[in-house]
This record gives sequence, structure tokens and C-alpha cells, in this order.
Amino acid sequence: MLLYTKIVFALTISVLLVSCDIGKSPEKLFDDASEEIKKGKVTSAYKLLKKAAEKEPKNVKYSWAAASTAPNQNAAFIHTKAAWDNGLRNPLVLLKLA
Repeated sequence: MLLYTKIVFALTISVLLVSCDIGKSPEKLFDDASEEIKKGKVTSAYKLLKKAAEKEPKNVKYSWAAASTAPNQNAAFIHTKAAWDNGLRNPLVLLKLA
């Protein structure tokens, strides 16, 4: 019974933590990510930037920021491609796509 209670508690906390960012605007998520980067927490910054890019997929600012902080090449490519497809066309973006 104690194990069941711990599992339910952990799941509840997980859902609450995930849902905390649902109501935030993409700009607020971007600002929070900037603060995380200043603290050196790139992984949590990427998660926030990814959510911002998902909420506003046409905004190249969020896609490019997510690409710049992505934890691996696959994630970086996805965000870089989104930025390119939505109009951020410069040599640096093209180089990251190559």
C-alpha cells in the first residue's frame, strides 16, 4: 500500500510540474529559458524553448533558440529546419542544415 501511495504521489507531482508551463505564453517561456541559460541550465532551457516553438511554430526566434540549445543533432536539425522553412535564411542556418 505504501508503494502504491508513493507511485500515485510521484505521478501527481509529475503532472503538476509538466502542466505548470501550459498556460505560459511563448514569450514568457523564452524569457524563462534565457534565465535558465544564464544559470547554466541548458537542458531545462531547451525544454522551455521547445515548448515555445511548439506553441508558436512560425516564430523563427523560438525555433532557432531551440536549435541552438538542443541536446543532440537530431533535435537541432528539426528546429533548424523549422527556422529555415519559416524564413530564417542565412549562411549560419544553411551551414547547420548541411
